[in-house]
Formats: sequence, C-alpha cells, structure tokens
Amino acid sequence: MFHARRPAGTAHTVAPEARALSSGGADEPKPEGPASERGIYLLVIQGTMAASPIFQQIVSRFSLRAYVLMGAVGENVCGRSGELIVEFVGPPQAVDDAVNWLEERGARIERLGAA
Repeated sequence: MFHARRPAGTAHTVAPEARALSSGGADEPKPEGPASERGIYLLVIQGTMAASPIFQQIVSRFSLRAYVLMGAVGENVCGRSGELIVEFVGPPQAVDDAVNWLEERGARIERLGAA
C-alpha cells in the first residue's frame, strides 16, 4: 500500500464536472442492482490527466456512477497533480474495466474498501 500526501499549496476541491456526475441527475446511469459493486479507491493522477474530465469519460464509457468523496487537484513543482478518494458503483466488470482504463493512462489507483 502506498500513502500519498496532498501536494503543498492545494486545497480540498472537487472538479465541477465530478460534482455534476454525482448529483443524481436524470441523465445519470442507474447501474445499481443485485450485480452492482460499490468500491472506494484512492486515485492519484498527474499531468494532463489531472486537467481532463476523467469522471465524465468513466461514466460514459463504463456505465457506472463515479463519486468524488474528497480530494485535491493543484499545481506543484512537478506540474499538475491530484489525489482523490472516489467511489465507483456499477457492475463488477465495469468497475474493473474503469480501474484498468485509469491505470493504462498512468493513474495510480488503490482499492481502499467496499462502500
């Protein structure tokens, strides 16, 4: 297990697109059911990934819900980076696919537990 620390000079913030995806709107996918999985993850992102709408992409590609529980994204001497605690809700295969997709793009992700 790795322990990430919040980059210096950053505040706890949530990206506007992430807030919108977790607001329970009518357009949000409804993946919950008997075959749904709820997992909480530590997500560490850097570079262009920290500036891209990754939660919008995850929700549309994998038909699951993505909630930002807490985190920060900001600038430091190495560029833009962020650490987020996120919850994914959806079919187990969709959650696994989303985690793999994030890792393939350079994110470090660690499962912290089930919700």
